[in-house]
Amino acid sequence: MMGIVLGVFAGLGILLCLGWIRASRSPSMSQRVLAQVRPRGASLANPADIARPLVSAAVASLDHILGGGDLERRLRRCGLPITPEQFRTEQVLWGLLGSVGAVMVTGGLAIVQGSVKPVTSVILALLGCVTGLLLKERWLDVAIKRREQLIVDEFPTIAELLALSVAAGEGVFGAVERVIKSSSGALGQELEQLLSNAQSGIGLSQAFTELGEQAQVPVLARFADAVSIAMERGTPMAEIMRAQAADIRDVGRRTLMESAGRKEIAMMIPVVFLVLPVTVVFALFPGFIGLSMNG
Repeated sequence: MMGIVLGVFAGLGILLCLGWIRASRSPSMSQRVLAQVRPRGASLANPADIARPLVSAAVASLDHILGGGDLERRLRRCGLPITPEQFRTEQVLWGLLGSVGAVMVTGGLAIVQGSVKPVTSVILALLGCVTGLLLKERWLDVAIKRREQLIVDEFPTIAELLALSVAAGEGVFGAVERVIKSSSGALGQELEQLLSNAQSGIGLSQAFTELGEQAQVPVLARFADAVSIAMERGTPMAEIMRAQAADIRDVGRRTLMESAGRKEIAMMIPVVFLVLPVTVVFALFPGFIGLSMNG
């Protein structure tokens, strides 16, 4: 029974992997020409073609269960240049790898104990699949938080560079373009997307407005709104950018102090529960040995 379960999961894994690899590759010129000249009844059997419906059905079911309404927004916040369908496909593969790992663990238990119930194997495989799916979701959340923290860390420097460029006589568009050339971080990618939107015909002010609406980072949203309002009202831009940079530096300083306070309390835990008891034992143990010997 264990061999059957391992064979089923291994075959399913191979089919899904082939389907994902085939779907992620763009067809070559020869493949596109062959599709036009091949007779209708002479279709070649391909494992990837067999796996593609399975992958599509699994991706659609997973998206329906987890709710993919905000997945595109989360991927944009993470900065991943992939579609929600590609992410769900990778998530299905993570779940499959979790199932395969659980089945391998079950096989190891069967070798050690002699036999394992089939129900246990199925339950462990399902748990491994769910673990893989949740780990992929958790990975996306961690990547989003890391990227947003990078944006916050880069913002004071970028704002100062923008203020210097504007004060030197550059326009807002030229200042942003100049800063993008010298920046390769997460905030630079957001500004590059902003310029792309502005060049598409909506205008720079509207592009800043959309950046403020789409950004989930409060610092970047306030900056975009302030720049958009300043461009509409003719307010001096350099002073606004310097003020924004100073505000975020103050916020970062307060956040650092709060984090230091929490770390100070956390550092007391090993001192109280580990260092202090060991010190007391070393101080009292010789006395107890001396009393026992004298007694």
